[in-house]
Amino acid sequence: MVSLVFIFALISTSMSSLDVTMVPAHPTSGDIATFIIDITNTGETPLDPVTAQDILPVGLSYVSDNRSGLAQGQKVTWSNIGRLEIGASTQIKLVTRIGPCTTGRLENFVTVTGTPPTGYSVMDYDTADLFVNAPPKKRAVNEESLVMGDLSASALNSASAINNRRIRSMQG
Repeated sequence: MVSLVFIFALISTSMSSLDVTMVPAHPTSGDIATFIIDITNTGETPLDPVTAQDILPVGLSYVSDNRSGLAQGQKVTWSNIGRLEIGASTQIKLVTRIGPCTTGRLENFVTVTGTPPTGYSVMDYDTADLFVNAPPKKRAVNEESLVMGDLSASALNSASAINNRRIRSMQG
C-alpha cells in the first residue's frame, strides 16, 4: 500500500501559509509513505535560495526523494531547491518507509525558508499527521479453531495434518 501525504508550502514576504492533506488517512506498518511537498512563492519578490527541511518522526525512515536531499538520521535537508519567481512553485517528493512495528500517530514536520534579494528571509512550516495501523494479524490454525467452528479448507488441512502426526506417534 502506498500512502500519499500532501504538504503545500506557500511562502510570501508578507505572510505565509501551509496546508496539509493526507490520502489515505490510515497507512499500515511496513507501508511506503510518500510526502508531496509543494512550495509556492506567494510574495511580491523572487526568492533565492529556497531551502527545505523535513524532520521525520521516529518510526519513519528515508527511502528516496526527487530533489537530491541529504538524509541524516530523521532529518532530510534540501539546501537549495532553486530560485522561485513570484507565483512560481516547485515540488519535492519524499519517499519514506513506515517501520514494521510502528503504529499510532506520527507527526512529520516540514520547514521551508526563502531569501529575498533584500530584507529578511521568510519561513513557513507545517506538520503532517499520519495514523498508522498495525498490519492485520495472521490467524493461526489449530484444533481450537476447529472447535470454534472454523471449517475453512486451510483449517481442515491443518487439522488433518495434526491428526496424522498423532496417529503416527501412537503407532511408533
